[in-house]
Amino acid sequence: MTRPESFPNPKLTRIDSTQTRPERPVCQWYKGYWLGLENTGAAVDSRALEQDARMWKSLWSLRVPPKLIHFLWRACTSTLGVKQNLFRRHCCPNALCGLCEVEAESEIHALFECSWTLNFWARSGFSEIVDTAPRRSFTEFLEWSLQQIGDAEKGRFLAIIWAIWTIRNSRTFDQDPFNPDVVILGFTRLVDDYQGFMSKEGGRLSTAREGGAGCGRRLRQESLKLIPTLRSLARLRWGWGWSGETKWGRW
Repeated sequence: MTRPESFPNPKLTRIDSTQTRPERPVCQWYKGYWLGLENTGAAVDSRALEQDARMWKSLWSLRVPPKLIHFLWRACTSTLGVKQNLFRRHCCPNALCGLCEVEAESEIHALFECSWTLNFWARSGFSEIVDTAPRRSFTEFLEWSLQQIGDAEKGRFLAIIWAIWTIRNSRTFDQDPFNPDVVILGFTRLVDDYQGFMSKEGGRLSTAREGGAGCGRRLRQESLKLIPTLRSLARLRWGWGWSGETKWGRW
């Protein structure tokens, strides 16, 4: 067995020194990134960019809760947790809809085409729009539908979409699912209250910073008027309400 002291000592072949990066343009250091970026830009249609820009502009201009806009943004960008997206990312064994078990669960199928979902649209007053809307993408579906609906009804239409997604998740994952009619009524009332608050206080929001802390405190105090609606949403699990007609009214 060779003793450790018999091992040859390594000899330093050079002296340690500080190395600096050569002065080169950034594009030379990241050739692959810029090549990929260039190819991606070449494949994008200018008309698609204009359509997306027009869609986002109309979407951000809506006076609906920010969470609703974020939900719609996820649906438009194919980042919503439907099984088609999960299957593409290898998160589930198949893309089949878990409620109807007939077609793949895409955004359009889950929110508009599923046989379990059509029951809600049949009583919403928007069934004709849902049946005739284009289905090439959720973005096109949503943009076309909003063009057919008046400004006064856009909030209710989007609230029903939001509520249907919540109901599907509750039915899929919860042992005690929500009452569907009460969920839809609660979401539509939440959007109505938010729009009413924004129409009353929206003119002051742009001057909140200029008004200082006093203006900010006043806006926060007046925003507490939305709390009763939020508390009503917390009681949805108790299943108050009936098919289409509830003790609070018709959604």
